[in-house]
Amino acid sequence: MTNKMSKTGARYRTARIPKGGGRFREIIIPGEEMRKDLRLFFLEIRDQMIARCNARVVHGFMPGRSSVTNASYHAGYRYTLSMDLVSFFDAVTREHLQGIIRDFVLDRVLIDNVAKQGLSTSPMLANLAAVEMDKMLLEMGVRYTRYADDLTFSGDSAETILELKETVPAIVSRCGFEVNQKKTRTQGWRAGRRIITGLAVDHLVQETRKNKRKRRAAEHQGHEGGAGGLMHWWKSPRIYCPVCNQKLPWVRVLTQLVQHVTFAHYVPQPRSRRNARDYDSLLEVHGGIVDYTAVYDAILADVFVHKMTRER
Repeated sequence: MTNKMSKTGARYRTARIPKGGGRFREIIIPGEEMRKDLRLFFLEIRDQMIARCNARVVHGFMPGRSSVTNASYHAGYRYTLSMDLVSFFDAVTREHLQGIIRDFVLDRVLIDNVAKQGLSTSPMLANLAAVEMDKMLLEMGVRYTRYADDLTFSGDSAETILELKETVPAIVSRCGFEVNQKKTRTQGWRAGRRIITGLAVDHLVQETRKNKRKRRAAEHQGHEGGAGGLMHWWKSPRIYCPVCNQKLPWVRVLTQLVQHVTFAHYVPQPRSRRNARDYDSLLEVHGGIVDYTAVYDAILADVFVHKMTRER
C-alpha cells in the first residue's frame, strides 16, 4: 500500500485487492482533502453525464438505469455478443474529457491524468469518456447497450453478430479503449436463456438460479443488506429530481412523481397542470421491465420550458 502526499498530508492511498489467479486490482482510497474535492464537483460531473450520455445505451452509474434495464433491452433477440473492456477506468484520460469538464476540476478528480478506480467521480467520467465510442457502436445496426465496461450487442442474424467480433475491437481502439478478447462471448437462443449482466434473458428478464441461491442464503443467515442487494434487479430504478436533486424511487405512483417534478416546482396554477396520462403513454416495456426514460426526458423538457417561462 502506498501513499501520495500533499502539503496537507496524504491526499490518497493505494490498496491492492486480490482478483484471483495471482492478479490484483488497484484501488484508490482518497484522503479527507480529496474527498472534499470529489464532493464539491460530484454534481457538476453528474449533470454533464446525464446531459451527454444516451440513457438508452448507458446503464451503469446512470440515474434510473441498472443491470436490469441493461438486460431488458436485449429481450426477444436470437443472438447476443458480449465484450469487456480492459482496465476501463485506467484507460480514461484527460484527453477524453477536455472540453467537457473544466481543467480546474480535472486537476482535482484525476490522478496522473487518469480516472482511477475507487474515486466516486471516476465512473461518471468513464461514461463521459465513452460517449463517442457509444455513438459509433450504436450505428452498427444491432441492439447495443453498455453497463460500465461490459458491451452487449444483440440481433437476429448470426452472421452479423460474428462480423461484430471483427469490427467492434477496431472501433473501440480508435476511441482509446481496448477489448479483452479473452472475455468475448457469443450466445444463441437455441442454447437456452442468454446471460446478460448476471440476468437470464429470453423474451423476459429473470433472476438466475445462482442469484436465487445466494439471495436465499443471505436471507436465511439474516444478512439483510446482502439479500437486498441481490434483489436489486427486482426493484424499480431510482432517479434524481432535476430540480431539487432528491433521489426518488420510480416505484412511486407516476402521478406523484410528475406532480413533484413539474407541478410543485414550476406550475402552481391548477389550469396549467398536465394530465399524468400524457406521460403514461410514453412508458416503454422491454423484457417485462418498464423503462421510464422517455417519461423522464419529457419531464426534463417541461421543467426547462417552465424555467424559461418564469425567467421571462
